[in-house]
Amino acid sequence: MGACIWPRQPAAFQGALTDPEPTVPHGRTPQRHHRSARKQHTAAERAWTGQRCQLSTRTSVVNAGLGGNRLIADREGEPYYGVAALSRMERDAFEQTGVRSVILVEGINDIGYDATADELIAGYKAFIEEGHRHGLKVHGGTLLPMAGSFIWTESRQATWDAVNDWIRTSGAFDGVIDFAAATASPEDPLTLNPAYDSGDHLHPNDAGTRAMAEAVDLDMLLSHGRDRISGSGRH
Repeated sequence: MGACIWPRQPAAFQGALTDPEPTVPHGRTPQRHHRSARKQHTAAERAWTGQRCQLSTRTSVVNAGLGGNRLIADREGEPYYGVAALSRMERDAFEQTGVRSVILVEGINDIGYDATADELIAGYKAFIEEGHRHGLKVHGGTLLPMAGSFIWTESRQATWDAVNDWIRTSGAFDGVIDFAAATASPEDPLTLNPAYDSGDHLHPNDAGTRAMAEAVDLDMLLSHGRDRISGSGRH
């Protein structure tokens, strides 16, 4: 999950796909930072303050990605993966100072726990509704290909198909970023492009996170961030 602050910031609300562990040490170049560099237009101007990548006096990105995190439920007995996104969305994204928009990419870990498409869609709707209540734009990212990974089964693939189809076509999100298409193998859209695969067929490497960043339509993201949704109580 991530949030966009304009001219204060976007927030990225996600699981391991934006957590830097599969990429270079200490997360210096994962997707959220590639995306930040695109907004800043020069990496030399980046300065690091905790999990916030300060881009300039105008734009920054708040990273709320947690490796292993789930959208609709906690991971019982594994508190180090964080509480469910629906439980932390207020604290980690919506109430961050200056946030204007949020990118939500959560659900692959839920699929790994056999959540249904209906359960995930209900979770997305709840997240979107709460984001709109705060006057924020909520952009949905499709889930990355997972075929060949340790969580893949035929039934989970069917859930993935249904979830990504809903993200793309429902119109529920204020914008859609097709990360699945951006990272898929040219030969098989259900698998990660080998050039973007960290080795487990699930998590992207540095090149993959760069491809994800380049898939973000900055005009969509930043134009949506200039004005909060009318009727919001937070400005």
